[in-house]
Amino acid sequence: MTTYSSVGFLGVVVCGHAVPVEGSTNLTLNVTRVLGSGFVISVEKGLILTCEHVFPRVDRENRSLEYAFFTFDDDNQIQIRSIDRNYCEQWMDNDLIALRLFHRKGLTTLDLYDQAIIHGRRVLAMGIPLNPEMSTANESVVTSRAVTAFVVSIYPECCEMDRRVIRTMSGGPVMIGDKIAGVAFRNEKYSQELITEEATEVQSETGSIRTEKHFYKEVQEFGVFYKATSFAEWLMAVVDRAPPGHA
Repeated sequence: MTTYSSVGFLGVVVCGHAVPVEGSTNLTLNVTRVLGSGFVISVEKGLILTCEHVFPRVDRENRSLEYAFFTFDDDNQIQIRSIDRNYCEQWMDNDLIALRLFHRKGLTTLDLYDQAIIHGRRVLAMGIPLNPEMSTANESVVTSRAVTAFVVSIYPECCEMDRRVIRTMSGGPVMIGDKIAGVAFRNEKYSQELITEEATEVQSETGSIRTEKHFYKEVQEFGVFYKATSFAEWLMAVVDRAPPGHA
């Protein structure tokens, strides 16, 4: 079985207020909200990928809060990396953006999966979502998660898998082996069977009116991810034209 380390690769986008560290001139971030997951796609340029809905324009233009990308080191300690809000590249009108980080030290990345994805392919959805059971009103706790799923639908730009995307796992990578096969971004619901519960005819002066009540016998929810092969060309162009990375 293929394994790899998510250290310096997988992260989470958060926002909050900068506060001084006691006894030091350094600042830390008092996190007020966990926005979503993301991952590194260029160490040299300090670029990450995430979803546009994770860090939308309204947040990028909000100067009252600080935004950062949290990664973990080998000792499972959080590394705080500020996000450069003056840089953002969006993939056409899709829910996918590239952002820059101010600190590149310790970052790692992986190759894109460049083969066609087939039905029934086993994938691994990764993210660092908010842990609602451990979080409180004053403290947000995130937990690294890996969800195994199988591809059930294939479209030109995306695929559906038989497991839903956990809230704030949006923007995380979907892996095949040790390669990036896509980016998780939303869930879709489908009914298995539509049942007619009742059908009646009501007589009126203008004629009879047939009324029906329906309900869904079963509803399934699938996670959706953009295929790496669909955005690879755009991503390579973004990395090529991005300015040199911050130290």
